[in-house]
Amino acid sequence: MGAKKGMNVVIAVGNLGKDAEMKYSQNGKPIVTFSMAATTGYGEYEQTEWFNCVAFGDRFTNVTQYLKKGQMIGVSGSLQTRSWEDNEGKKHYRTEVKVNELTLLGNGNGGGNGGASGGNGGAATDQTTGAGDEIPF
Repeated sequence: MGAKKGMNVVIAVGNLGKDAEMKYSQNGKPIVTFSMAATTGYGEYEQTEWFNCVAFGDRFTNVTQYLKKGQMIGVSGSLQTRSWEDNEGKKHYRTEVKVNELTLLGNGNGGGNGGASGGNGGAATDQTTGAGDEIPF
């Protein structure tokens, strides 16, 4: 029997905490970073979890202009933890979602934005309701 393998999959929907930033790696490849908050539960059981996200490659550069604070997005990918040492020799760790797919879902205040997708190259559909619409449950 072969080696045991695990699974590392993250799927999250939430709102951006601030505008996304685009940087470039040492070899010139684009890296898009952003944080998103996903609030779950209801009433006294409501809680918000923050995700630090990183997306590598050219396919995410076109969508960066739409990744503004409050924007509702969906991401799928995997968790990765990286480490580094600061100037004082202290080791730091950061766990991030390595984004494979990203979909714009709404603008964070109930309105649509036309949608775009950085993960699959197609246009995402606007999945938000209008400001006056009520949820039927």
